Amino acid sequence: MDCEENALGNLSVDVLMDKAKEILERNLKDKCLELAMEIRGFYCLGFVNYEGRYQDEIRRVLKNALNQIEIQKAIFKQVDFSMSLGSASKELRELPDSAQEAQKLIYQRLVKGSGRLLEYMGEENSMQGEKMLDRYLREITHAAETLSTELADQAAEYLQEKVRTIRNPRGCEIQELISCAADIFGACVQMQDRLAELEKFRKQCEQCSSVDRLFECLKKFQQEYIEKIVESRENERVRPVRKAKEYIQNHYGEPLSLEEVSEEVGLSPNYFSVLFKKTQGEGFAKYLINVRIEQAKVLLRETNYPIVEICRRVGYNDLKHFTQTFEKVTEIKPSTYRKLYG
Repeated sequence: MDCEENALGNLSVDVLMDKAKEILERNLKDKCLELAMEIRGFYCLGFVNYEGRYQDEIRRVLKNALNQIEIQKAIFKQVDFSMSLGSASKELRELPDSAQEAQKLIYQRLVKGSGRLLEYMGEENSMQGEKMLDRYLREITHAAETLSTELADQAAEYLQEKVRTIRNPRGCEIQELISCAADIFGACVQMQDRLAELEKFRKQCEQCSSVDRLFECLKKFQQEYIEKIVESRENERVRPVRKAKEYIQNHYGEPLSLEEVSEEVGLSPNYFSVLFKKTQGEGFAKYLINVRIEQAKVLLRETNYPIVEICRRVGYNDLKHFTQTFEKVTEIKPSTYRKLYG
């Protein structure tokens, strides 16, 4: 069963898969000698033991069961169902090969469409996945270096266009190509928890019922992780500035210098000065003046402190300098401000 990511809750998935299993068992039970079936996530796996003369009948029953399962789409419109059938085996030792064949065949829904009973892989072709991935590696490396989601999309779209030119492609090979591309991307961006992230991505790919959806999944995987890196680096850049602003708010009444604050946040004065202006849109000195004047305005409005005391409390030792600075910022003198707003 395929469905869009997070389109169904776990309960709905369980209900649908139980229903699919029930339909299969009901249709097959009178046609076979033995039946073993198990649900694993979005898969219903089974082995059927039957008399050889009923092989065509078993196939017809399976096709009919799939049609009955497909009716569930009338209730849950976000889902697609497909079925694959491994080769009949006369020996128990041949069953693993049959199961592996069915596992590969189910990926043919990517190119043939869902709602089908998939039995034939098609002739082997040369997809030349390694050559495609060589160019993808070059392009995704550049995208990772520049943290460009646009370039990452272009790298994935290159693969997608190459796949479209292949005659009679095999779904399992396309699935493997996408998996390898995600692995390469993970290495290029030095992905944290890489194995866990790739496993999560592959599970999402398992729910794709077409080649286009598969590539959309790859592009989304690339985009979300690049955005995560950008956000992380942005936070690293902003963090020392945020810490500096907190320090200024707590010590604006004391003599403060660029050197003192930059040392407090662990950066060189020159780098801190450039970073602060780039982040805040104004230099350190201007920011400090604005903080002090805003605090002075609060004290002028809400207290009866003499102006000389307010001057001292907001970090100025020279009343004349304080008055001139206040007037430059607010365009009125401190005494006038108190008369108007106090």
